[in-house]
Amino acid sequence: MQGRAVRWGRRSLGWLSALVLCTHCGGVAEQEQAGPEAAAPPEAVKAAPLATGCISETIYETFGSRREGDAYVDAARPTTNFGNDPLLLVDGSPQLASYMKFSVTNDDAYFPIVGATLNMSVLDGSTDGPALYRTSTGWSEDTLTWNTRPAPQGDPLGDLGNVESNTWVTYDVSAAVRSSGEYAFALLPTGGNGVDIESEESRNIGPMLNLTRAITYCSRQGTGGALQGVWKYGGPGEEMPSAVAAAPDGGWVVAARFYTSGDFGGGPVNAPAYLVLAKYGPDGSHQWSRSYVPFVTGGVPDITVGGLAVTSLGNILIAGSYSGSPDLGTGALPATYGNMPGVFIAKYSPNGTPVWSKGFLAGTPQVGSLEKVPARALAVATDASGSLIVTGRFSGQMDLGGGVLDSGATVAGREALFVARFSWEGQHLWSRVHGAGNTGSEGQALATDSTGAVLLAGVASPHPTNTPLGVQGPRTPFVAKYSPTGALQWSRALNGGQGTMRGVVARPGDAVAFTATFTGSFPFAGRTYSASLDDPYLSRTDIILGALSAYGSDQWGRQLGDPQTGDRAFQLGVDGQGRLTLRGDLSAQVDLGGGPIGHPRYVSNFVSRYAADGSHLWSRGMDPNLTPVMAVNSAGETMIANHLFRTGTVEGTFHTANGPGDLLLLKLAP
Repeated sequence: MQGRAVRWGRRSLGWLSALVLCTHCGGVAEQEQAGPEAAAPPEAVKAAPLATGCISETIYETFGSRREGDAYVDAARPTTNFGNDPLLLVDGSPQLASYMKFSVTNDDAYFPIVGATLNMSVLDGSTDGPALYRTSTGWSEDTLTWNTRPAPQGDPLGDLGNVESNTWVTYDVSAAVRSSGEYAFALLPTGGNGVDIESEESRNIGPMLNLTRAITYCSRQGTGGALQGVWKYGGPGEEMPSAVAAAPDGGWVVAARFYTSGDFGGGPVNAPAYLVLAKYGPDGSHQWSRSYVPFVTGGVPDITVGGLAVTSLGNILIAGSYSGSPDLGTGALPATYGNMPGVFIAKYSPNGTPVWSKGFLAGTPQVGSLEKVPARALAVATDASGSLIVTGRFSGQMDLGGGVLDSGATVAGREALFVARFSWEGQHLWSRVHGAGNTGSEGQALATDSTGAVLLAGVASPHPTNTPLGVQGPRTPFVAKYSPTGALQWSRALNGGQGTMRGVVARPGDAVAFTATFTGSFPFAGRTYSASLDDPYLSRTDIILGALSAYGSDQWGRQLGDPQTGDRAFQLGVDGQGRLTLRGDLSAQVDLGGGPIGHPRYVSNFVSRYAADGSHLWSRGMDPNLTPVMAVNSAGETMIANHLFRTGTVEGTFHTANGPGDLLLLKLAP
């Protein structure tokens, strides 16, 4: 029983939900109270200083401590040890008392302990629950008896009244637990009606000492990006956004899924669905939402949205991967082999009515058969004519309507990059492939310019006979431009680097911008960009934001973050003025161009904006308990659709999901 540790985790934090820091590196802003039983906020704690000049915000995380033993003692049997009993007993008649001990490890000044609770499962309740005291720690559960029990220290830390059976009880021990060390407690009776509590030897969980630490991080630098609105939608189930896109009327379209039941603003939907489309107005108000691909008992349908785009007429285009034989609204897609994914593309009207959908499967030719292998769509884009452009990866061979594409893998299991264009009616126009080679290739981002040319970004590897993208090493980030008819016009590979390129946009004048996450070293725009490649398992990656002319020549680049940490870029947006908006995450506090953002030792999300010449305008750190996707409209407004997992903090306001997770929309000014 001794030496067991409680797993760390994020939890709802009770009274701490009422306390958030959102200041210029100091001060307290009190939010709405947690309820009539909310405890007082903690005293000020001394934390390691943040960088000067930032606006800070504090989130809270609850974690467990190490249990070091528990036992009860009996006055009627003063020399008997009960350390292996599944119960902790407390009673005034007969005289019974219980003891428990924990070990706390928290020596990091960046994560000060600001709260602690002792939680226990009561099997048999009482009209007069026990009082809790702190005791000395020089005892062992294996030898503790009535005669050797430690004396209580000081005043009681808590004294329960009526305690129901089969419930959890909580003592607030924040005043006693603020640093590392051993802590022991005694439960002593205050009346003759006793309680039975589960010990660590029970079949369930024993007493838990849960600690809450404060995580204060730099949340804002620069000017602009003010929060314009926050909207939360959700029911008792879990709403999970996959993508968001700007609509031509100033509104926003969200692609999502939900489990058990969902509510995206139009009322509860009780049948689980693998695909939901929802439309919100410029003010965040719900306009409509529709669910597709209902759960089928005993089947294997599934949908993963890889990308979402809205045409100039408001039609909605999506692409992704699927399994089973789901119906996206216009008929069942070709059945996959079990859970082996295939590619889907689909079009919906501005009010969510299905227009058309298509599915494509990949296979490896065998003697007299076709072995199924995976294919996935990872990004989608559109142009002025409403075409659908899609990219992703596949194994073996796949036909998107223009003939067989061969992955050209030189190592079994490696996947190749594909890119294809379909008309507004869903007719195949052209498709291209870049061979998998030894380490695989993957299309990760798409855009189109004013001429209808296609901008493709991703990673590629050398191939003996199919290397049109100019890559020279494994998993090399690249950006390429194809004509409206599918002819490769140019490509720019970051040779010497490895990583991902998940963002590409067309700037005014059809110039190009991209963002990549990389390790290694490569030249770009007259300088060398480097991030550690010594040990790929350390995830020491950095970010480049780069610009190219319409003809593919280098213009400028910015290295963002710290090459010795793990910084990543996931999305890139552009507005009508050519301003660039970047979304990613940070594993430490780094400079995104305007000063430090994030926490020195904690992962955080970020959104940052740059002028057309790459100069920093503003950057925002975000609660890591949010899982965001992003879209930018032509006016420069940014919509961030988040999966709010239980709790999250935005500019000092604590948000709690109605169920396991909700949809949380955040709109930022230019």
